[in-house]
Amino acid sequence: MVSNREKRLDRLTNTWTEAAAEVMINEYLKEAENWGGDGLFLLEAANGGTKLPEASVKQAAFLLQCTLRRTDLVARVGENCFLVFLLGCRSREDAVSSMNSVRTSLERETDLHMTAGGALTDGQGQTYDSLLKRAKAALARAKQEEKFLLQRCAEKWRRGTRKQILRIRSAPYLST
Repeated sequence: MVSNREKRLDRLTNTWTEAAAEVMINEYLKEAENWGGDGLFLLEAANGGTKLPEASVKQAAFLLQCTLRRTDLVARVGENCFLVFLLGCRSREDAVSSMNSVRTSLERETDLHMTAGGALTDGQGQTYDSLLKRAKAALARAKQEEKFLLQRCAEKWRRGTRKQILRIRSAPYLST
């Protein structure tokens, strides 16, 4: 017999499922109204345009869970995408700094490139869906910014500026 907890966990990564995260975050937001300062982030992993091996997804999930605080929530929300709900971000800068630290740590320990986008709560009756919509928009914006940076580096490379380019990375984008 499968327990309720097992139904709420992603079988590959042992992180929460998106459905479980939605329930937990909505419950938290109802109780935490008027507090604000929590961040919902999406971290998308990439491996040079190829499908990520299961081992890479497992490793990223494990590192995420080890890097974050016990009070933060991690869920797998797509084949190569994780949702991170950070509690108690003191400011916008604190949220971006925390997510950048997590992303940098993941990139250092894996061969994956991570793109991040997120949204902060303001304590004014937000829901999981409203935060997720803003986080998706921020993730799309971060991807566009990285694409632009890659194009600029390619142009410089073609013009003869032969500086070594290690990684092109934009900061985590936070929607307003």
